[in-house]
Amino acid sequence: MATLSGNKIKNTYQALVKFSDNGNITTSAKQLTDGFGNNSPMWVSTTQVGIGVTPEAGLNLHVYGDAKIGSNLTVIGNLVVEGSTTTVGTDTLTVKDPLIVLANNNTSTDAVDIGFYGKYAPAGTTLYSGLFREALTGKYRLFKGLQIEPTTTVSVSGTGYDKADLVIGNIETNGVVEDSSLFTFSKDVIINKAGTTKLTIDNVTQNKSIELECTSLNNVLNAEGDMIFSSGSPIFKYTSSSFEVISVDSTFGGDIIANGDITLSNSSKIKWNGTSALEIYDDGTNAIKIETGSSRILDVCSDIFQLKAGDTNNNDLMLTHGSEGVSIYYRGNTNPGVKFATTSDGVDVTGELAVSGTGQSSFGGQVTIPLTPTSSTDAASKGYVDTQVGANNELSEVLANGNITDGTDIVVSTGDQILLPDGNSTNPAITFSGDTNTGMYRTGSDVLNLGVGGSDAISMFPNTVYIKPAGSTELTISTTGSTFAGDVDVNGNLDVTSTASDAVFLRSSQATTTNVYITNTNATSNNTANLYFAPANNIGGSYIKSTAIEDFSSSANRTADLRFAVRKDGTFNEAVIIDSDGNVGINNNLPTAKLTIDNSIATAYSTTSYASTPANSMLYLNNTNGGSNTASLINFRTGSGDGVLGFVAGGGINDADFVIQTDGGVNGIERFRITNAGNVGIGTDSPIGNLNINGGTGDAAAQDAIETFTRTSSTGNVLAAKLRLVDGSATTHGDLKFQVKTTASSAENDAYYTDAITIKGNNANVGIGTTSPSGKVDILGLDLNIGADNGAPTTRTNSTVKVGVITSPHYTTAEENFTGMLLIGNTTANEVILGGGTSTYNSATQIKFYTGANSTTVTGTERMRIDSSGKVGIGTTSPSDKLTLDSGQMRLSDNYGIRWGSASTAIYGSSGAGTLQIFTNSAERMRITSGGDVDIAPVSGSSVIDYGMTVAPQSGYAQIYLRANTTSTTYLQRFYNESSGVLQNVGNIVISGSSTNYVTTSDYRLKEDLQDFAGLDMVSKISVYDFKWKRDESRSYGVMAHELQEVLPQAVVGEKDAEEMQSVDYSKIVPLLVKSIQELTAKVDKLEQECKCKN
Repeated sequence: MATLSGNKIKNTYQALVKFSDNGNITTSAKQLTDGFGNNSPMWVSTTQVGIGVTPEAGLNLHVYGDAKIGSNLTVIGNLVVEGSTTTVGTDTLTVKDPLIVLANNNTSTDAVDIGFYGKYAPAGTTLYSGLFREALTGKYRLFKGLQIEPTTTVSVSGTGYDKADLVIGNIETNGVVEDSSLFTFSKDVIINKAGTTKLTIDNVTQNKSIELECTSLNNVLNAEGDMIFSSGSPIFKYTSSSFEVISVDSTFGGDIIANGDITLSNSSKIKWNGTSALEIYDDGTNAIKIETGSSRILDVCSDIFQLKAGDTNNNDLMLTHGSEGVSIYYRGNTNPGVKFATTSDGVDVTGELAVSGTGQSSFGGQVTIPLTPTSSTDAASKGYVDTQVGANNELSEVLANGNITDGTDIVVSTGDQILLPDGNSTNPAITFSGDTNTGMYRTGSDVLNLGVGGSDAISMFPNTVYIKPAGSTELTISTTGSTFAGDVDVNGNLDVTSTASDAVFLRSSQATTTNVYITNTNATSNNTANLYFAPANNIGGSYIKSTAIEDFSSSANRTADLRFAVRKDGTFNEAVIIDSDGNVGINNNLPTAKLTIDNSIATAYSTTSYASTPANSMLYLNNTNGGSNTASLINFRTGSGDGVLGFVAGGGINDADFVIQTDGGVNGIERFRITNAGNVGIGTDSPIGNLNINGGTGDAAAQDAIETFTRTSSTGNVLAAKLRLVDGSATTHGDLKFQVKTTASSAENDAYYTDAITIKGNNANVGIGTTSPSGKVDILGLDLNIGADNGAPTTRTNSTVKVGVITSPHYTTAEENFTGMLLIGNTTANEVILGGGTSTYNSATQIKFYTGANSTTVTGTERMRIDSSGKVGIGTTSPSDKLTLDSGQMRLSDNYGIRWGSASTAIYGSSGAGTLQIFTNSAERMRITSGGDVDIAPVSGSSVIDYGMTVAPQSGYAQIYLRANTTSTTYLQRFYNESSGVLQNVGNIVISGSSTNYVTTSDYRLKEDLQDFAGLDMVSKISVYDFKWKRDESRSYGVMAHELQEVLPQAVVGEKDAEEMQSVDYSKIVPLLVKSIQELTAKVDKLEQECKCKN
């Protein structure tokens, strides 16, 4: 509450704090203001406080904007931060909770990495390191060196990303340890688990060997020690420099790969699956034994390899080696001995050598078979050829004197020959069993013939081939040229191969027409005759095809088309078709016009790239001449009229213009042009802007440049408006007119148009309703109607708020306007607002009011001003308050005052009584008397209050009187605190007829968790001093607040060395004193009792 004095009301009124509606505190938050109406940033209700904002429902304290707390902040409930970034600017962050929750709001998909990171700059480059769970794989990663700050994910492929080292104690895992190149253990690795215990090294997916490496076994095993894989006896023992297997019953579940020795004792076995199904051992005879079950299958000694059959016949196989070579023994009960032996000359085989199979057996040397056939037809000869057969030891005699009928292939080695007789056409040298007069034979030196049915078919000479019949030259193929004596019918392929560029000539001696026919003799529909072109490797690259659309078998008056196809990416595509009507289709096999072009262009049209790029064009016309004024044109003609569409080059082929010409009588006239700069000209070939309409040369109306806008109504009337450039000032300037058609008609007539807007060419004046404007804007008419629906600037409807705005350009930003006058047609009144009032335009920062001394004054004098902060100055150009009057007074009539809203809240003054009264809720709350007393209380209408507070100025000080109009005990003042939205009484000033009591709330219903305490111990820790006050050097007894705060913090307000001084509530010490007295009393009673006992 402000302290008022007897000064002017202006100096005290502004110090009062009130609500903006001048009412009392309610359940709805209201803004606090000062006496002049200046708003504070605080909103207050019975349950809420807002700073900088009206508090939202459900919030007891709502702060908007930045906030800073100079000391500690204790949050009893939950702290919810809804911003995007929370920064803790302390050196240490302490969290009492045992678990920290991250990504608590991630409830949709597993798409974010969860963890934490920090940044560091070891060499001036900011790097990031941290630990996170990767959403993509579900694995936890420890990283370092990342140069890209993580967002919702960590870029494992980002610049500098590296896996960080981890130094830990024990490792406990339920799965496998993956994706690491090196693990370093400085402690013991213990595998000790109830039940089955395994150490699994799985490197199958990488297909690499697994190595167990110790840089110093002495350091690991302390010179000698055991490697134990399970409880009980060790499997391996390390002694000095090697491992020794010392357990005869040891089981391994995977491969054992060793780069060094694995030493086993005699008779120690290597078993598979822990059984005798397969065993390897040494029985002490320096031989490796391999057994399956109870039977031995293999013995390996120093020079013997014995494979045992394991049967009663002892059909064993033994392999030995010596100085003579390798021998294979058969040790069976029947006919044992050496069966196969290598010697210095070859191989000796004892017994029969059987070769089976359907393939060939090849021998690089001589194969001698004991059996000697007596003739080439001997049955023993089947399956082989012996050099003893025949008188001259030649294979030809075997073939000449007998047949090989077992189907065996004849293989002749390189350099050998098969010699055959010449034969003839009826008895060929090479023939067929089912057709003996068809085959191959020789008729002379260097002549080879093929005969069919006893007649010559083909005769082959070194450079020439003759094809049937014998002795005829109907078809001769020669290196010097080929001839045809008649027709050649080719039912298959005709392959003409030549190294010359001119490979094939089709010649005729006809005097008129020479025809080349590619004929399909089948007359049904959809048959084709094709001509293929193969540019390389006999693969067709393109073809020309004619397709029969109808069945040609009944008549020659049928329909066919012609198609041209090319190959792309291994597939033929019919690129051009000419149908029977003469229509041409490009990429269209059913053309409906004389030229139909289809193309699928995937490249989207770009406004910044060349539209003439051939790959993006449907039709590409290119004049490669490149000279000035050369053109690529398309000509049109109908009847005797011509038209031209095309591009005309300017200074070169890269700056062509698009033009359109129409028939102008004798010659064509250019009507339209788009220049390479993008300018469009109508009636001109040199447009000077984006759109240039040229009416022509001359001063008559026929040369006006006109742009016309039309539409036709449902009644048939043509609605029209024109933009017309006319000769305005004796051929020197042109006027621009906007004309509208004001006569309803379907016909066109200049008389039907009215000039709506005229812009003069000589001075740029604008006329509305006049063609001779005298100012920049000249409106001929009675009304200037400005406005539209509020919030809908393009509509104007009934029963809506209308808004009209008069604006002016901004000083610093010319394209922005500010509001000069705002006209509002409202539901209750029509308003004129100066300086703004909407968010559409900038508001005026000042509004000034001028008046002149008389009606002839040209320059007036400023009388009043409203500045940018809303301050009003009368008689001054720099108001310092909401209302500033300079060189004058604001006068109110006697017993009149200032009211807020209704008359329930007001200030009234009386010059006769010399008083100032303040009313709220229609009741007087404060009165300043003529003597300067300030009475705050309900008053009865006199200057003396019955009860309440009076502030009375005295010489050098002020007195405050609190009165109660009663002699019984009553509350003079009560103190409340809010808890969970409920006001609770925490203390009172209670008076009676003769005394005043200061009490604090201590009701048992407000307390819980009652505990005993040692009062004497606490009191003994409180230091009490006899000290002197610095201000007036008076002495007193008391404590140091900060020392007491360490013992009894609830008795101290404030912090040591803070801006506000600490204070002490000595009443809080009283319970400690009472407790101490009780404890001392108990001790005295005990001592007295002890003394009585002793006495």
